Amino acid sequence: MVLDRHTRGTTYYENNYIVRNVESMYHNFNVTAQYNIKLTPQILSHGVRNLILNNPIFTVNYFKGNDPNPLIFDYTVKPIEKIQYNDIVEFETINHEFNEQTLKSLNLKRFKLNDQNILWKLYIYEFKDIQYVSFCCDHVLFDANGASAFHEDLLKEISNLKNKSLDILDEIFNYENDKNDLASLPETTDKLTNLFSILYSWTNLQIWSDLLPNYITNFFYKNFHNIDFEKIQLFTNKMIQRRTDVNYRMVTLTNNESRNLLKKLRERNTTFTPYFSAIVCELLQLKVFPYIDGEKLIKLTVVVSGRRYYPELKNQLKYNFCVSSCWMYIKPFKKLFDTITNIGNNLKYDITTRKPFQYVGLLNYIDIPKLILGRIGSYERSTIEVSNIGSFNFETNDGLKISELWFSQDIGHSGHFVFSITSTSTGSLHMVVSSLVDCEDIYNPNTNVKVMDEFSTALKSRLLHAIDDEL
Repeated sequence: MVLDRHTRGTTYYENNYIVRNVESMYHNFNVTAQYNIKLTPQILSHGVRNLILNNPIFTVNYFKGNDPNPLIFDYTVKPIEKIQYNDIVEFETINHEFNEQTLKSLNLKRFKLNDQNILWKLYIYEFKDIQYVSFCCDHVLFDANGASAFHEDLLKEISNLKNKSLDILDEIFNYENDKNDLASLPETTDKLTNLFSILYSWTNLQIWSDLLPNYITNFFYKNFHNIDFEKIQLFTNKMIQRRTDVNYRMVTLTNNESRNLLKKLRERNTTFTPYFSAIVCELLQLKVFPYIDGEKLIKLTVVVSGRRYYPELKNQLKYNFCVSSCWMYIKPFKKLFDTITNIGNNLKYDITTRKPFQYVGLLNYIDIPKLILGRIGSYERSTIEVSNIGSFNFETNDGLKISELWFSQDIGHSGHFVFSITSTSTGSLHMVVSSLVDCEDIYNPNTNVKVMDEFSTALKSRLLHAIDDEL
């Protein structure tokens, strides 16, 4: 019998990811860490056990009720019966550093709902004496900040265990044996906060306009945002499908490079995300679009976290869903820093008004399966999604630390080009460029080089030098 404190129903925003799971429209996201200590099965089995007893979200699956239709949301969130070590940890020896092929293989991992298996796993890739520890999970559990928090909490557990003589635990968790020691499931974000509450005000005109017929939406943008969809078309390529094949490229700035860049950005009164987003828009227009669709309007989406509003709830929101997206249209431009300023102002406005989070609240009032499945066969992707989960300083008092972090994800139906960014305070700034396979075999006829390769090469150079070129 499952205790009441270990079970609950689903939220409307979890239902969104349930649809994506059962309809094979999103595989997983993953955050990979490089620790400065070698992780053995012995220390891992004990460390993970301690972590999940304190954080029961890592023991759950989403179990279906009596209705056989998987899109009827009669799911119950509750712990599975038991967790074996081999169910959640997999070691693999690779003959190269952590790279694009590793990310592509990670993206093939899938997790099954309504099943006596958990919705996450640790994949530990070993190359020579280096370990890359990938936490991979279904998005229904939480957002990517939760995955980075997993590494932080695991590091603390390892610090407590590193000097102990330990045997490997074959069974990590058994609900009947452990239920009295298992912490209570935390309240969900919608119960803890008003983050997703809808405010019926003028700021919601744009929100509600997205649910209206196209001719009304077009009127709104033409008259309030100076965007005429009849004069400039939005970039489109392939229609949305259930399953997507994704390719990955990695762009890295060293710690010194990123520190110097951030210093210059502060001097220009801006930050990395609008700078990065504007450069990505610029380079896609120059390096990719001419060989696909020509010069086009870009729909830019930037993921933002709502945890910033509730610092007092840091621990309760750590393994919760707290994100939404700011989005805006970017016309072809010549002046980079005008676009950086425009993007920055849009982000500031959305963060101040909390408008993006009200979009999540709308999920409570609409037919989620109809919304998501209605996109299949359409061109409703954003052109670009930028998800920067930030820079982290994960270090314990005894010197254990996470030196490098990488963040990657499936594209699903979110965008044609998705950029996932993270770093540590002492490591490199890692940017993962995800693109649909549709773009993979497009070559620049003048160089016979793939346009996405040219784009990725130009991205690092432009990031480092545009700040000086534009002065």
